[in-house]
Amino acid sequence: MSRRIVVLASLGLVACHGKQTGPTASSENAAARSAAPGASVDAPDWLGLPRPAEEVAKVINPDGAAPYSGPTGTIHGRITIKGDPPPDVAVQTKPECAKATAVYGKLFRVGENNGVADVMVAVTDYKGFVPSKVAVKKVVLNDCSLPSRTITMAFGQRLEVSNGSASLSFMPYLDGAPFRAAMVAVPQGSPVKLYPQQPGHYLFRDMMNRPYLVSDVYVVPYATTDVTDLDGQYSIPNVPVGLVHVDALLPVIDKTASAKGVEVHEGENVVDLELTYDAKTDKPVPVPAPIWGDRQ
Repeated sequence: MSRRIVVLASLGLVACHGKQTGPTASSENAAARSAAPGASVDAPDWLGLPRPAEEVAKVINPDGAAPYSGPTGTIHGRITIKGDPPPDVAVQTKPECAKATAVYGKLFRVGENNGVADVMVAVTDYKGFVPSKVAVKKVVLNDCSLPSRTITMAFGQRLEVSNGSASLSFMPYLDGAPFRAAMVAVPQGSPVKLYPQQPGHYLFRDMMNRPYLVSDVYVVPYATTDVTDLDGQYSIPNVPVGLVHVDALLPVIDKTASAKGVEVHEGENVVDLELTYDAKTDKPVPVPAPIWGDRQ
């Protein structure tokens, strides 16, 4: 078991066998499912993997509960950080990728009023099955970087990587997930589809000699997650009312914060959390060397 999986378990980021109102199948989801090899057009909206829905359902909904149809609320807020400023990180880029230093040039990214970006926020311990509303998690590469250094996905979704560049190509892959062929994301072309076959921690990487282009990808057995933007803001809708846990993780320095026993009411619910950083004691999490295939 990888160190990051242990971190997730310690945060209580485990399956929430929830119940949420199931969305009707959209034309976008139907097209996404039909595009996945081996996927059925009758598959549920949350399935973007080329495998039987019942196999995924055993993980995300082992009790076979119907989607939750009761009252829900949205949990939103800001994640801030106090302490020392993030140190610089040496990023060696070619001239055409110089703008990537804005994303990767600091150990972590801090915005206005100490808001911290790239923090995974998860809501767990509610009652009911809350499936994802979509089968696909979409990201776009621009300026040799992703918009976030952390990506969260519900197990059953696939990752689609589009290339917004006008001239550069990329070869994205998930370090830790098996694959049969390397796909090229050409400028303004069709997205590359990546398939995490089980919950866990993966690394998004590029095979074309851009070692700095790394994002933590967390595939979890529930859909109630978000990642903070540059202002530290996050928003997680469709949470069943009642008591829940809210956990935050900044992967690059392995820092966490949590609020347990939060009472969710219908409508808006604000939960702000604060992380701390001490440059003397908080060390960066080492980035492992690339590997193709399963990472244990």
